[in-house]
Amino acid sequence: MWWRNRPRPSSGCVTDRTEGRTEAGWFPLVRHPARGESPGVNPVKITPNTIRSMKAGPRRIAALTAYDYPMARLLDEAGIPILLVGDSLGMVVLGYPDTTHVTLAEMEHHVRAVARANPSALVVCDLPYHSYLTTTQAIASAQRLVTAGAEAVKMEGGREILPQIRHPVGGHSRHGPLGHAAAACAGRGRQIPHQGQG
Repeated sequence: MWWRNRPRPSSGCVTDRTEGRTEAGWFPLVRHPARGESPGVNPVKITPNTIRSMKAGPRRIAALTAYDYPMARLLDEAGIPILLVGDSLGMVVLGYPDTTHVTLAEMEHHVRAVARANPSALVVCDLPYHSYLTTTQAIASAQRLVTAGAEAVKMEGGREILPQIRHPVGGHSRHGPLGHAAAACAGRGRQIPHQGQG
């Protein structure tokens, strides 16, 4: 076992009986897992219901992108509640000119890497371009990502994807590379939560 000082008040981390001391004050010594143990820091798993309950609270909900194992570990240790394996990995990691070139197989590869970190955070994965054109295709694509380790999937669109979101999914209402007009965002935002979990 090894230990590292991390100021994480009331985070639910496993702590030793002793405390550390800095100029800022006292903080618990957080036990990091030994080899073979689950690498997740916080034993409390964040679920979609956790996120729903957080929406009623005063604090903002952070969601940051993670494309690989080390970034997932770092963000999870920082207490980020939502890790997004975004299709932006096409530009950031794979060198594509935009997100429309990202394949479902590439998203599976990266969500597997993030899931191996066993984060306490909710792992959300983008359904890539042209992977949810029909309801049948959307379900099959989502199943592949969930099998790879995603705990929720997110798709971009508005009224045109209403048939695909009869199942709980994350909605994405912004002007994006898939050609959705920003002016329609307000209408999408009202319709998506009634259909799915957006």
